[in-house]
Amino acid sequence: MKRVAFLSSAGAALISVPAFAAPSVGAKVRAIAASMPGRIGVYARTMASGPPIVEYHASHRFPTASTIKVLIMTTAFLAEESHPGALSEHITFYSSDLIGGSDFMAQADNGQRFTVRELIVPMIQLSDNTAANLLIGHFGVSHINAVGRRAGMERTHLARKFLDYSAIVHHNDNVSTPADMGRLLYLIERGAREGVRTIVSAQHCRQMVKIMLGQTDRDGIPAALPRGTPVANKTGEIEGMLNDVAIVEPYGDSPFVLAIMTADAYDYSAAYAAIHKVTRATYAIAGRSYEEMKALVLAGALIVAALDSDNPMPALSPYAPIATMVGQVDAGRLQANVNRLVAFGTRNDFSERSSTPSHGVFGARDWIARQFEAIAATTGGRMTVSLDTYTQPKTPRTPRAVLESSVIATLRGSDSGRVYIMSSHYDDCDGRCTDGAGTAPGADDNGSSVAAVIEAARVMASTQFRGTIVFACFDGEELGLWGSNHYARELVARHAPVLAVLNNDIIGNSVGGDGRSEPNVIRVFSQAIPSGAEDARVNLVGSENDSPSRELSRFVAEIVPVYLSDFAVRQIYRSDRFMRGGDQESFQDAGYAAAIRFVEAHENFTHQHQDVRVENGVQYGDLPQFIDAQYLRRATQANVAALATLALGPAPPAGVQMPLRRLGYDTTLRWKPSAGAVAYEILWRATDAAQWAHARNVGNVTEATVSVSKDDDIIAVRSVDENGLRSPAVYPIAARE
Repeated sequence: MKRVAFLSSAGAALISVPAFAAPSVGAKVRAIAASMPGRIGVYARTMASGPPIVEYHASHRFPTASTIKVLIMTTAFLAEESHPGALSEHITFYSSDLIGGSDFMAQADNGQRFTVRELIVPMIQLSDNTAANLLIGHFGVSHINAVGRRAGMERTHLARKFLDYSAIVHHNDNVSTPADMGRLLYLIERGAREGVRTIVSAQHCRQMVKIMLGQTDRDGIPAALPRGTPVANKTGEIEGMLNDVAIVEPYGDSPFVLAIMTADAYDYSAAYAAIHKVTRATYAIAGRSYEEMKALVLAGALIVAALDSDNPMPALSPYAPIATMVGQVDAGRLQANVNRLVAFGTRNDFSERSSTPSHGVFGARDWIARQFEAIAATTGGRMTVSLDTYTQPKTPRTPRAVLESSVIATLRGSDSGRVYIMSSHYDDCDGRCTDGAGTAPGADDNGSSVAAVIEAARVMASTQFRGTIVFACFDGEELGLWGSNHYARELVARHAPVLAVLNNDIIGNSVGGDGRSEPNVIRVFSQAIPSGAEDARVNLVGSENDSPSRELSRFVAEIVPVYLSDFAVRQIYRSDRFMRGGDQESFQDAGYAAAIRFVEAHENFTHQHQDVRVENGVQYGDLPQFIDAQYLRRATQANVAALATLALGPAPPAGVQMPLRRLGYDTTLRWKPSAGAVAYEILWRATDAAQWAHARNVGNVTEATVSVSKDDDIIAVRSVDENGLRSPAVYPIAARE
């Protein structure tokens, strides 16, 4: 008897199944697709079978039309959990908001107010486009996309409001994949059925299923099922496209999710016929009872239609200790610490000779040290505080030599081979950076980041981490990255194993000088080619976007939405802002390549390096009144989530190589074991993709081969620990054999 092995997309162990055991639903789907004018993609998964039972073009992107409204609904229910009462918040409808496909809202009065919950129901059940647009405007496109990423919908993108034809003309459409839509429905049904939290609480999962059961469009998937079959579905239709995504029998004996998406399907009768045929073929196997499906899986008697699964990225779940730390970050404390730093009048390097403890850069230094010392006193000796002090010689930019003194708080971990740094700089300047006498508040640049580092130390100090964490407030950044350069060289001399640097600089303001505001976004800058790398070799293997800095940036972008549903990381592929710099570059230049910088989404240049004044009605100067404490809180939480995951999670794989034994169609990676790892995941993505798209859990091994082309894809490996925490990915070195 021939046996075929497959790997669950959820990273389960290998299962061996008889190749003749089940009807070839995959062959049926392929035949249906071949006879249909246009394109079709299908994803189906039962609640008992583990991996998908049907995947046909499941990772291909299709226009979503109204099916993406399920994600908008999920965003609303998740908001209720982050901010109780969010579903009861009111949104005002104006006649100018009305667009086509809005039978419900067409009856509304100008100025009528609706709660979020009151808009969700017509958006889903009647597919009301105006209701959907009001919710998009309320939550924001970037936030809805962040929720999608949190649900593992890496290839889903909400780009526009409904019926925004100008955006479509510019190829800026709403897109998703059958696999992404199917996974979202799977999370909703699993939460509702098993009473567990998935993307939202079980209670909210049940409410979403109930709303979808009231769907009025039953011409797609429901029409092909036996009469009376309960279906919680959402359809989508625009010219040349019919979609339907559904939970079939959500409370019955044989629940399954089915997502069917089409494109270039201008013959609607043919498209409906294809949807009906696919539904019936899927139901023939998925319609078995829940217990029967479980028994088939456990007995190894079920074969999936597509053995080479899409291997989607896993949907990460919050780890309770990290979620607790993130939740303890306090906006009031952050604002108070910024205000206290501003009260020193100036933190200019050349104010170091001030004899007044309440004034000048060293007054601020001593206050910062006292904050760390108070935190250290609660750690039983695990945290120590020190000053890194030296004399910086006169430079062509400065009038004299100056004493520099950075504050370093070290929280010792159990693994001496791993050091992680969260940094900021506490010096500042006015319009003349060598002016030690003038007023320089430095609230955002960079009191905001100093406050964040102190607050992160406070909420993290009580936890025993694997890795050692350094909380650093550097001096001398404004005049040449002096303090961080000196400290980085000291670390090199001590052979310190620094694995990541999260530098923060200007993270407290949510409104740019041009009026733009994205209060739910923070930028993360990352370096392309590490210092000292051979450009020719980088070009040969195509690793310019897989430096340790870029991998750390991807890691942060993946982790932050797990703990902050209303905050997203925008990755910027630059070491810093155009022709500017920051302390992360000191570590990159010293050979610690995994260093990144956090910066607010939109800066206000009337605040940075300005004398305090009012000119033409504009307030200049970096004053504390411009700090958005809630934005600063989220920026700090993002740091805490990433830093805690790094220091609590497994060490990244070391010595990662891609052996080049011969030409071939698959790829082999090998690596050395990592401390704390119980398994490893091979990741891959297209060469022009920013984020990892696929993951395969290969178990606790140190070598694995995947059926992925090293010519067409970027491939890496990362560690996984017993709590499901992941390390940053490591790009392999080519090793000729």
